[in-house]
Amino acid sequence: MVKYSEEIRIKVAIDVLEGGLFENEAARKYGMNHVTVNEWVAAYSKHGAAGLINKGTHRTFTGEQKSSTY
Repeated sequence: MVKYSEEIRIKVAIDVLEGGLFENEAARKYGMNHVTVNEWVAAYSKHGAAGLINKGTHRTFTGEQKSSTY
């Protein structure tokens, strides 16, 4: 899985929403899947740039991992 920077996510979403590109055109331009572009555009439309900021992941540990960590 490729991770894209927040700057790229925002740029792609703006290209679609304000630049007149269709999602599939933006996907070809940036070399990514059109579904990814669709998700970014939806998130940007709903939440603005904050919708495209990486929030990190929630890690869960097994009991064994917890006991060895602490």
